[in-house]
Amino acid sequence: MYNYTIVTAYIEIPKKKFPSYIYYKWINNYMLLIKDTPLIIYTNSQQIKEIILNLRKDYLNTTKIIDVSIQDLYCYKYIDYFNKDFERDLERYHDPLLYLIWNNKTAFIYDAYKKNLFNSNFYLWTDIGMIRDELTYNTLENIFLSSDIDKIEKDKIYLLEVEKFNLNELNYTLDEPYKFKENRCGGGVILCNKDNIENWFNKYYEMLEKFIKYDIFAGKDQNILNNLYIKNKNFIRLVEPINTPFDKWFYMLYFISI
Repeated sequence: MYNYTIVTAYIEIPKKKFPSYIYYKWINNYMLLIKDTPLIIYTNSQQIKEIILNLRKDYLNTTKIIDVSIQDLYCYKYIDYFNKDFERDLERYHDPLLYLIWNNKTAFIYDAYKKNLFNSNFYLWTDIGMIRDELTYNTLENIFLSSDIDKIEKDKIYLLEVEKFNLNELNYTLDEPYKFKENRCGGGVILCNKDNIENWFNKYYEMLEKFIKYDIFAGKDQNILNNLYIKNKNFIRLVEPINTPFDKWFYMLYFISI
């Protein structure tokens, strides 16, 4: 039995936030960091499969690459809504398929949990491109995932709190999702105990459906996560990036390592 299974994805789409070669560099950094930790990666890219298999050639027994197509992803059923969201997104460099992938993170975790390939207690979604510079890599190199597992509450979902919620947000009680204008939760890392994943899956996609019901922009998963927190404060543990040694958006990787 392993403490953690890392779940991540690389889905090739025509319009990405960064060029492919940048992602390849970040992926190389991450694979060197996680070593023998069980890894499940979902991808539609043959090149990424070859890169991962080469980088993890010494850890193939804890590596599972799952071939997927965009059309087979859980959130593909929302593609028409994401196309609509694209028309009202102020950040026009995004793409409806990017919205789909961001919102599919919880579905990836749920699928990995159901497969139970490594009999892990915790499932850790991490965006695949989080180790972007030498400082982040060097800070985590010898400590990654070495924190005391007992500090993680088994009945909580762990998310990064990029910025503090204000009282108006915390006291919001209407059924219609709150329209956040500023960053609150980060979606780069989602930490779940295996016994909470099905509940988290249901809550996440119920909230996404609520965004659709009220015709609210749902392209960014942070907006979903923010509303999940204000409705489920006892279920979600927010992690504040205190004295972060690198970019606060990646602080969760440090939190689970100290």
